[in-house]
Amino acid sequence: MPSGSWEEAVICSRNWAFYGPWFTGYMGDISFSMDVVSTEKANPKVNFLYPVALESAIQGFLTAYHGHEVYDEDKLTPYLKGPLNWTPLKQLPVPAVQLDVEEVSTYGRHLRYVFIPVSRDRLLTIQFDYGQSCAGNWKDKDAKISPKPMLDLIQNIISSIRLTPSPELQTEIDHAKEACTGDYSVSPECQPFKWPADVDKDGLTILEYRKDRYKN
Repeated sequence: MPSGSWEEAVICSRNWAFYGPWFTGYMGDISFSMDVVSTEKANPKVNFLYPVALESAIQGFLTAYHGHEVYDEDKLTPYLKGPLNWTPLKQLPVPAVQLDVEEVSTYGRHLRYVFIPVSRDRLLTIQFDYGQSCAGNWKDKDAKISPKPMLDLIQNIISSIRLTPSPELQTEIDHAKEACTGDYSVSPECQPFKWPADVDKDGLTILEYRKDRYKN
């Protein structure tokens, strides 16, 4: 991450390989990781347990990780696009979101993220990096190798996620709910962010893309 604005602690990771019937071989794979992330600089004015703050954190985090990646510098063509398929997760006691980020220039990989606030200044991030082992654009790949087995596994994992707040966290959640006057949920949809873009050192403020911004 060029901006150095977010820090992460890895909780666990795992890989799954998918194979077809006999003599068809390797079809694709999923890489899974679960991390706890926070901004490098603490900001006491920000509370990720509030839906608006969570959405701001998601934009800052994704832009810090992916928004600076440029496929064509002259045309400012971004390497990736997201969020796509923005889906609020309703089974948790905190606002949470599932979304996708895709490579739009090379059609290499799909990324599916889950964002869950676990304190006022920390997010649990779950990432699934998956793809089929064949050439072509997304439509061509899906026609050659169905992504359904991979997506089924991913969605089964996401659907099984549960969060049991500690008494201290529950108190903070109750305060956030009260402040939100009953509408304790993230936006039902979100348009893709304007990339390429940079992030300020606070990890949240979006800046206009500049190629040499983070060079010493």
